[in-house]
Amino acid sequence: MILCTFVTAQQDARYSFAFDSVLLEEAIQTIEAESGYRFYFKSEWLDSLKVSTSFDQANMASVLDGIFLNTAINYLILDEQIILTGNVKVSSSLSVDSTSSTYQAGYVFERDYSATEDLVSIGSRSEMVVDGFSVVAGYARDDAGSPVEGAIIYTEDASYSTLTDASGFYSLVLPNGDLTLMAQFSGMKTQRLKVILFSDGRLDLNLEEEAQLLDEVLIVSDESANVDNVRMGTTSLNMETIKDVPKFMGENDMVQAALLLPGVQNVGEGSAGLNVRGGQTDQNLILLNEATVYNPFHYFGFFSSFNADVSSNFELMKSGIPAMYGGRLSSLMNVSMKRADKNDFSAKLAINPITTAASFEAPIIPGRTAVMSGIRTTYSDWAINQARSEEVRKSDPSFFDYAININHSYGDVNSINVSAYYSTDSFRLSTDSVNSYSNKNIAVKWNHLITPKLSSTVVGGVVRYDFAVDYDSDPLSAFTYDFSINEIFGKAFLNYYPNNLHDVTFGVDAKWYKLVPGRLRPLGNSEIVPVKLQRERGLENAIYLSDEFKVNERITLYGGLRYSFFSPYGSREINAYVPGRPITSGSIAEVNSFGSGERIDTYHGPEVRFSGKISLTDTWSFKLGITQMRQYIHSISNTISVAPTDTWKLSDPNIAPKESFQYSAGVYKSFFNRALETSVEAYYKTMDNLLDYRTGADLILNQNLETEILSGEGRAYGLELLVQKPGGRLNGWASYSYSRSLMRFDSEFVGDRINNGRFFPSNFDKPHSFNVVSNFKH
Repeated sequence: MILCTFVTAQQDARYSFAFDSVLLEEAIQTIEAESGYRFYFKSEWLDSLKVSTSFDQANMASVLDGIFLNTAINYLILDEQIILTGNVKVSSSLSVDSTSSTYQAGYVFERDYSATEDLVSIGSRSEMVVDGFSVVAGYARDDAGSPVEGAIIYTEDASYSTLTDASGFYSLVLPNGDLTLMAQFSGMKTQRLKVILFSDGRLDLNLEEEAQLLDEVLIVSDESANVDNVRMGTTSLNMETIKDVPKFMGENDMVQAALLLPGVQNVGEGSAGLNVRGGQTDQNLILLNEATVYNPFHYFGFFSSFNADVSSNFELMKSGIPAMYGGRLSSLMNVSMKRADKNDFSAKLAINPITTAASFEAPIIPGRTAVMSGIRTTYSDWAINQARSEEVRKSDPSFFDYAININHSYGDVNSINVSAYYSTDSFRLSTDSVNSYSNKNIAVKWNHLITPKLSSTVVGGVVRYDFAVDYDSDPLSAFTYDFSINEIFGKAFLNYYPNNLHDVTFGVDAKWYKLVPGRLRPLGNSEIVPVKLQRERGLENAIYLSDEFKVNERITLYGGLRYSFFSPYGSREINAYVPGRPITSGSIAEVNSFGSGERIDTYHGPEVRFSGKISLTDTWSFKLGITQMRQYIHSISNTISVAPTDTWKLSDPNIAPKESFQYSAGVYKSFFNRALETSVEAYYKTMDNLLDYRTGADLILNQNLETEILSGEGRAYGLELLVQKPGGRLNGWASYSYSRSLMRFDSEFVGDRINNGRFFPSNFDKPHSFNVVSNFKH
């Protein structure tokens, strides 16, 4: 049924309509016939929509609001014309006269927009502040629904820009009105959007993969990051870059790629562990999807435990570490798992002379939930069995790792990521003993967009690392010696973008440690006497606040403060030693007992983070930084390289936390339209409470380990040069590092001094290092 009545003259006209399940296009034709207005629209916008509503003595704006309620149709009244726009959701409560020329019909509606230049309206007209600013926030995703990390979102004139984070989230403060917004990422089509910005709102971006059939395709990622990023000492490598690094036995290895960067070294070929800017191997925080990996190596360091086929990004921070991370002195190595395609299934199989790897991606709920999984194993045991030597054939080395990552999005503002990782190594050298060690972790991450200016992230999980040595050659002395460390962790933080000048992060995190420092158990009929060290428990937590402040177009500052706490807990017995005497088993004054859950001691202190960038020109920048770190857990090892039998120990009243303070400065320059990047960085780092060991120290199953440990200080300094050509047929980088790592162990007791209390080069002091990575694509 259609009932319509014309009431007054057009200028102040009032209308009465009643529509009962009437096609929207038919209702518009009725309004045209009775009102004298002319509508302009495309029929496909209405798409058989129906309207059921009525009006009594309503003006035209109220009529239009009613019939387009709960649709994606917006309107504009100009004289006797009513112009509709499709797929644009905005409030219509603001009159045309109070707006700028943004809403003139000739600008908005007469232009022929291409498929990559859509008209988008953001926010509510009624909340618009003329000549004001609003926040636009959202997620950038690819065709599969996976987040795009590192995409640049910017205005066409480059006045405003930002990058997406690991979850694809971005937030950008823009002037209200009409503007052109661009979204760009390497290997994907550049998206160009015409935007009408009224007030704070959300804009999600779907970036399409770009396929080009050309003689040469040049893709440059983060081409200006070394010049524009406020943080220094940070290197990001995607899997495509890592695949271009020369491989050992066909393995794409991100840890081996890191060794080719300036400031990163190890003690020798085939050794495990990284020494970053003069730091010890245990001073590197290694994270996989936010979960700690304590031993990231297979085969004594020949391979890393990270399967490149299931990883998406690798980031190494030598300085400028954000305030949200702590717990190690020298570096942060952050590895992200690949997120699966939410729409299509894919699988991959890779075979090389040492390993076989298989992975797949599959949607669970198309467009919303997907799973990625990968497995890698070795058949080196088969290869060793082909050796001529009988002794060699008795050896049995093998490793295995498995990863799974499930990502799910619900609504427009929530996403959940669940990941799990397991790796294990087992090897028998001749017939002596069997050594095995493994890493296990599970992590859950929830991202929530609270408002366009505020987002939250919550992460939690569990980690376990253990090793075991089984000796069974002699039945009377057969034994198992093992160690384990368990970690439960959680963190929660907020990102706040009040305007285009500030990026504020506030959060808290906590880790609960439980260590079994060592156990010796007999096997079978062995006569070995069992030994079990006291369990260690401890809580490490922190609170932090940071702000990246864009002072002007040339100057950006980052300031952060992290305040960390650590407390060891019982049940445990702690030795107290006679003051004024060396700490030895003969100077124990008393033994203090602490009950289960009783706090033994507390360490705490600030960790200052500061970075500054001055852009001298568009291609020149100068940066400086200060990084203060604290470390409450220590590796105990009688080798300078990471070994499977290394144990860990928590700080307690007899072993103080390590501390470091690093100062760094650098100059960054790009040439030839950013085709060639160069940088020179200098640093100076001091370290306190470093550990070394007395001559002939007994570190295995020692109930009084502190009696074998010396505490000292260290300093490291160096100069790092990097020249990088990221694209073109000839690409790669060359780096040179001059670095020194010195230590000093001085004491009032002669027996606790090394080198008469003077500084001496550490075991991993390598003053000169030169690396070249070069690829030529024909």
